[in-house]
Amino acid sequence: MMKEQQVKSSCVRVRFAPSPTGHLHIGSLRSAIFNWLFARHHDSSFLVRIEDTDKERSLQKYTDSIVSSLDWMGLQADQPLIFQSDRESEHRAVVQELLASGDAYYAYAPIDFDDEDKAPTAPDGSTHESDPENWVIRLKVPNVDYFTFDDLILGKITFEKEQVPDFVIARSDGTPTYNFVVVLDDLAMNITHVIRGQDHISNTPKQIALYQVLGKSAPHFAHIPLIMSESGSKMSKRDSAVSVIEYKKQGILAPALCNYLVRLGWSHKDQEIFTTDQMIQLFDIGDVGKTNAVFDYKKLLWVNSTYIKAATAAELIELVERDVAPGWQESLKDWNDDNLESIVALYQGRVNTLLELKKSISDLYQGPDAYHFGDASEADSSWLERVTDLESVLNGLATFSKEAISEALKAYARQKGVKLGVIGQPLRVALTGSTSSPGIFSMIACLGQTVTLDRLHRFMKYLRS
Repeated sequence: MMKEQQVKSSCVRVRFAPSPTGHLHIGSLRSAIFNWLFARHHDSSFLVRIEDTDKERSLQKYTDSIVSSLDWMGLQADQPLIFQSDRESEHRAVVQELLASGDAYYAYAPIDFDDEDKAPTAPDGSTHESDPENWVIRLKVPNVDYFTFDDLILGKITFEKEQVPDFVIARSDGTPTYNFVVVLDDLAMNITHVIRGQDHISNTPKQIALYQVLGKSAPHFAHIPLIMSESGSKMSKRDSAVSVIEYKKQGILAPALCNYLVRLGWSHKDQEIFTTDQMIQLFDIGDVGKTNAVFDYKKLLWVNSTYIKAATAAELIELVERDVAPGWQESLKDWNDDNLESIVALYQGRVNTLLELKKSISDLYQGPDAYHFGDASEADSSWLERVTDLESVLNGLATFSKEAISEALKAYARQKGVKLGVIGQPLRVALTGSTSSPGIFSMIACLGQTVTLDRLHRFMKYLRS
């Protein structure tokens, strides 16, 4: 509670700082969500900084993909996008200032040397001026007993001085390193809280050392647990660690993905489903767990199905068209808007993703290209008679409404002395090619009399063959 009160007493500014060397992935997205919720909970600022100083690997297509993914998730920044590379001249200037003040120094390192925590000894007679390609610049870490900080999630964390040796702040080509520029940029952006994954904990004492050298106060740090596979190992693509854009293509709804990832490490009592407003109101960084979270794709599908059930048919059609299959509605041109919405309403309680919804409805529109009889290998011997009778019953209806269809089929079942399911199965197979479908009365009404009779006629020909 004390930490929460300290947070509320200041103006919060947080940032999400992805590198444009690949598409946005699930772990990074959850960090963005936690930062965004923290800012919204405190009615403060959420910023996005593109850390593009790796010039060889940073690509515009990845920047575009990251921004698109954040927009899709509704995680808009409160200020224009910030690019780390725009401040390169300022970064280099501070390196020179630290060299001039004696807080940084040149150190010898072989060309292939990339471990900034170790300091090889300079060879005799070699100097930076005579051999510039083999020298880097290191920060002179303050001579203190230890570096400590109060993590808002993990509590007090301490590193002995021996664990934080002088580290590289500029490479031999003059380009500043991550742990150096991230501090300068956070200072320039007035960042008050740094919320990031636990894989960054080892970076924190180096950054605190730099804050001390610069005579600046460090922000508050909060390190969130990592997301692991169900086996407990680091996630791979096989474990659903694909880019956020792939989840979008699979038909996962953005609010559902947000809801699932927020609950992956944070909880509020036993509640599973949250509105965005509820998440903003209830989110407390102190309630985030300390241990790594396990990604459960089946649980994500359950959350997604819950959101699909709660949406309107019109909303789902728009989402399929936008995120999964542009031009899909045009491919169903024989169905008007009301007809399509009625059919979506039939299926939305039966699917886990928008992709499944799209496929189910497209398959229904196309009609069966084969017939599957469930547990039985072929149709019952009575099916041809049943289907022939049912074609006649449905053909004789003056009004082809759900109510009229229900009344006629129930009357036929009573007349024949059979249960409704006995006539329902051949109808399902004739209309969809499967023994599993939404409610038969509603489905027949949605397909309409012409399509229904045509499919019954084709099924009768199949049964006779």
